[in-house]
Amino acid sequence: MQVSRPDPRPTALRHAHGRLARQQLVHLGATIGEDDNVYYSEATLGVWLAATLEVNFYDRDDHSRLRARFSGQGGGGATGGSETWGSAWATRPIDSLLGQRCRFYAVLLPFTLTISWATEQGEAVLAYVGGGLSIGSGILGGSGNFLLAGPEAPGLTAGAKSAPSACRPYRAGVP
Repeated sequence: MQVSRPDPRPTALRHAHGRLARQQLVHLGATIGEDDNVYYSEATLGVWLAATLEVNFYDRDDHSRLRARFSGQGGGGATGGSETWGSAWATRPIDSLLGQRCRFYAVLLPFTLTISWATEQGEAVLAYVGGGLSIGSGILGGSGNFLLAGPEAPGLTAGAKSAPSACRPYRAGVP
């Protein structure tokens, strides 16, 4: 995945992706304050027997400032891949997720990718909605790490932190 690419989406689409990500968190039962933690994001998903997910989170106003990266693997009922640009909305600053091993739940549709993350207690903490180039469809999940973004962007620190699992995938109807 390249780092620090300009956001190719028109302003109206950026705002729409942000509203949809926020609504996704609310739908998952998250409590969202007035302090909006919205990040420009790009996600790359590849699925062939196993899924590989990479998501870069940039400052919403400075798309060259990489704030964090999620790198994960998993599986499910999906095949294909996507390179999408979207908005991620968090219930708190993404810095609080750095170093945590988390699980994700993703839905891949033509031209669309949505991803949700939740804590072990079932609290939804982050949602991503994006659009772009994609092929295939399906539902999948897995686990990975939120990695620390280095000050020498574009790029990540060599010794990215990791910690015991603090998140699990959201499952409808499971508290």
